[in-house]
Amino acid sequence: AQFFHRELATDGGRLARDYLDGRGLTDAVVEWQLGYHPTGAALAREMQQRRWPREILEQAGLLRTGRGTFAGRVMFPIVDERGRVVGFGGRIVPGAPGSEGDGEDKPPKYVNSPESPFFNKRRVLFGLHHAKRAGERRIVVMEGYTDVIACHLAGFPGAVAALGTAFTQEHARKVERYATEGVVLLFDGDRAGLQAAERAMKELVNSRLSIRIALMTGAKDPADYVVARPGEEPELAEERRARFADLLDGADEAL
Repeated sequence: AQFFHRELATDGGRLARDYLDGRGLTDAVVEWQLGYHPTGAALAREMQQRRWPREILEQAGLLRTGRGTFAGRVMFPIVDERGRVVGFGGRIVPGAPGSEGDGEDKPPKYVNSPESPFFNKRRVLFGLHHAKRAGERRIVVMEGYTDVIACHLAGFPGAVAALGTAFTQEHARKVERYATEGVVLLFDGDRAGLQAAERAMKELVNSRLSIRIALMTGAKDPADYVVARPGEEPELAEERRARFADLLDGADEAL
């Protein structure tokens, strides 16, 4: 994570920095240890110089047949509730070499570390460590690294994200000691969002947590609500954040 964080500040990380700036996430670079995975063999060279065990990097999904599987991506360290880096999410950088393509050759927008001895996606929630440090007692579960970080920057420090899976019973047990004011599951208001809400309820119907569900309309994702857009009047961003707060406060009991 430290290696990727350093690389973000180099000339090679310029497009990644531009992407983060365009998403309103520049202020999060240090606090969330955001980074950039350089192309070429830079990670393999670093591994050799630092004498890192190849097996560990392969289990974390960083190396596959000697190649960097996250090369050219913005790197989001996945941290457990104790603050330990257990994996990574990588987001493709628009305009970077290899980011284009069509059909089956088009690279996926996001790549996550595979499950490993360090990382179980049914137990880890992205952002929970930050929510815990902030002392937030209402946890809001959403999708996407950038959504979570944008919400924390905008004054919603309970934001967390499930990593490629629905909110599970294991997740519920993990947050029970923190979420004394309950959990809000935030979904899109379309058919897929409703189906996701139904799946989550099947997992959580016997949870001791207070579970509420909020459905978004009129915006693509939570970051669209809370991030100030370039050249925008501050009052407009504040209005959207107030609507987002109302959406969470008005979330329905899950049943």
